[in-house]
Amino acid sequence: MNTSKIARFFALAFLLAGMASSCVKEGPMGPAGEDGTDGIDGKDGADGNVTCLNCHTTAKKEAITAQYEMSVHGLSPHAGSPTYIYAGAGESRKDCAICHTHEGFVEVMFTGRDSIAQALAAPTRIGCETCHSKHVSFDFTADGQDYALRATKPVNLIMDERSIDFGSSTNLCVNCHQPREGAPKADANGNFYISSSRYGAHHGPQSTLLDGIGGYEVGTGYPGRGTHAHRKNADCTTCHMHQYKDQHGGHTFKVSVAGCTACHSSATSLDVKGVQTEVAALMTELKGLLVAKGVITTTGSRKVGTFPINVAGAAYNYNLIEEDRSMGVHNPVYIKKILQNSIAAMK
Repeated sequence: MNTSKIARFFALAFLLAGMASSCVKEGPMGPAGEDGTDGIDGKDGADGNVTCLNCHTTAKKEAITAQYEMSVHGLSPHAGSPTYIYAGAGESRKDCAICHTHEGFVEVMFTGRDSIAQALAAPTRIGCETCHSKHVSFDFTADGQDYALRATKPVNLIMDERSIDFGSSTNLCVNCHQPREGAPKADANGNFYISSSRYGAHHGPQSTLLDGIGGYEVGTGYPGRGTHAHRKNADCTTCHMHQYKDQHGGHTFKVSVAGCTACHSSATSLDVKGVQTEVAALMTELKGLLVAKGVITTTGSRKVGTFPINVAGAAYNYNLIEEDRSMGVHNPVYIKKILQNSIAAMK
């Protein structure tokens, strides 16, 4: 491009810029618009962070984390091993992963399945975000505090598809604290084949026992489902998350005597009215009978083989109450009747 062309280009650009600026001039102000909608009483609303900071403070988070590290959920009682190692990474552990790992639990809460779709390559332990997700509502005054629980709906039991509804805050617990295998049923000859030394309800039958179902019910005299006071007047959080004190309650999930005295004012231990002492004696008696019948070992493991249904059922009940770990507290009437009738059927 020669010099004259460059000069003409800049002259044209200058002219166009001048024309553009001459077209944009300040005119008279137009009429005022309508007023916008006032805020609450014409004033600014509250800062949204204020509501959140009632709970979500660093101090509260650190306290809850410290409590959780004391719990069985935080660490398995078996040699201090994290619970997720029992889920493993193999194909055969997909059913275990739904309760023993964070990833497995979140997946089945989303899919509604009883197992994860494929084995986990790198499972992690259950933690805060396993049980807590996001709030359904932030209007806690009108709707109540939902604690952002991941699951609140009634639970269809794995063992037989019956449903349990303890209310929103405790239904979360039922998802894992339920039997994996139901009570035995007799074959055509009145027997039952125990196929594994691990046969039984597995480690979490608390919810069904609290509800008054799930045992091998031989004989009569069982209370109606859902009739016990602990089922009607309390729930998991009432007792296991009572105000944290002395390494009990809160997110340790360890029951303290203080959690009992609201109803049992004279309680000095968890052995209220001697229930745990009575159940321990029944368990000892039943174990002796089961060992004599050759259906369990002295360590309580089931023996593989075919046994009369009442013997196999009594072995199931022994394991059921042992794995419940409350020694009768969850439902004294139902638990004692299960053991008493099992003993009677064995003699």
